[in-house]
Amino acid sequence: MARRRRASDPRQLELPCNLEDRADPQQLIAWLQEEYVTQQAEIQDLTTQLSAAQHLFETMRRTKDATIHKLHTEVFMLHAQLRLTLPDASAPLPDWLSGELRRLLAVAHPDKWSAGQDAQALAHEVAATINTLRQRLGEA
Repeated sequence: MARRRRASDPRQLELPCNLEDRADPQQLIAWLQEEYVTQQAEIQDLTTQLSAAQHLFETMRRTKDATIHKLHTEVFMLHAQLRLTLPDASAPLPDWLSGELRRLLAVAHPDKWSAGQDAQALAHEVAATINTLRQRLGEA
């Protein structure tokens, strides 16, 4: 018996003959059994496809969650490094550093220029003071 094409509504089964034609019941039963087997195979195929799609979705969700967690961790670490790198503006300077900066200001103060001190000697004094300060701060 030739199969008829399905109707556009997937919930509606298209029979191989018109029931009003009083088709042979045995043929109709055989066709219905064949259709049942076909539908079971199609359901199995769709179930397999759904399972694969669910697995892919779950894998992508886990990947997304792991990526977000990794990025949050990286941002946290960068923020911590930045806080360690930048000095806290509210923290007072150590006494020795305040003293060195006052000394540097005194060396380069404009009054020394107006007093007629030689520019080369003043530049040497400023450079020497800055180098001393750099050494105390641990720079090479």
